[in-house]
Amino acid sequence: MIGKMIRFMRINKGLKQKELAKKIKISDSTLAHYESGYRSITLETANNIANACGFDIIFIDQNTKQKYKFEDVERMNYDTRVRGKKK
Repeated sequence: MIGKMIRFMRINKGLKQKELAKKIKISDSTLAHYESGYRSITLETANNIANACGFDIIFIDQNTKQKYKFEDVERMNYDTRVRGKKK
């Protein structure tokens, strides 16, 4: 499923695999493997691809309907780790 989303974002942006791969500094074969589902992808790399294509990865809290961007979640995780070290 994530591979189909990556392909959709790339095509929507009008990019060839080689162009997008160069933009995010991965090989075009790696990108092709992500799109085909042959290779698993980290959330960070998926976010880099999304950003390069003009998209955001959004997490929605099912209870509160609060929306969080990937960067917000990263920042919250960092803040939690930093506060935990200060105790």
